[in-house]
Amino acid sequence: MLFFAHTGITLGSALLVGNALSKGYSRRSAPQGRVVTGTSSPPQLDCATDCVDDNPPWFNSLAKQIDYRLILIGSLLPDIVDKPIGGLFFGNGRIFCHTLLFLVVLSSAAVYFYTKRGITWLIALSFGTFIHLILDQMWLEPGTLLWPIYGWAFERMDLSHWLEAILYALRTDPAVYISELVGFAILASFAVILARRKRVHAFIKMGAAQLF
Repeated sequence: MLFFAHTGITLGSALLVGNALSKGYSRRSAPQGRVVTGTSSPPQLDCATDCVDDNPPWFNSLAKQIDYRLILIGSLLPDIVDKPIGGLFFGNGRIFCHTLLFLVVLSSAAVYFYTKRGITWLIALSFGTFIHLILDQMWLEPGTLLWPIYGWAFERMDLSHWLEAILYALRTDPAVYISELVGFAILASFAVILARRKRVHAFIKMGAAQLF
């Protein structure tokens, strides 16, 4: 996957998750013996009085603290680190930050710093990295994903024509150009909604994006 797919699809996923976290309500059971006069249908519950938030406080707090700027950075983090280092020294643009080990270490640090100090930026980076590995279909490269189980060395590749390979994939591979179009559409829609709701400044300054 390329730039728009990684950033757009990851952002869209984060917005859906954030919306689900902030609106996690469930209904209480109706009181025993409750009868609505003049109708045989079951009593209707009013969420103003009959709904309760089942999420623990830290869950809702996290939903409100998501920095979507860091989500975007996290969506590209493995490539930001691996492409230059891997291209120069390993002959492979997918190395350490495309491994499950990196994701586990990053996620563990994110959980620790959030629970101990309330720091959330590592969670955003972890989420972006997680979606990045999925979009890159890293399970098809077990030697990298499960590094160093299969050995310490990364497979060397010919990167001399990497730009031509990208352009060729954009022209011929539906998985590439469709995902790029989807990602671009999500980013464009996000920008339009921010502008219409006058939240561009809030997003730039704090990463806030309560769109729903």
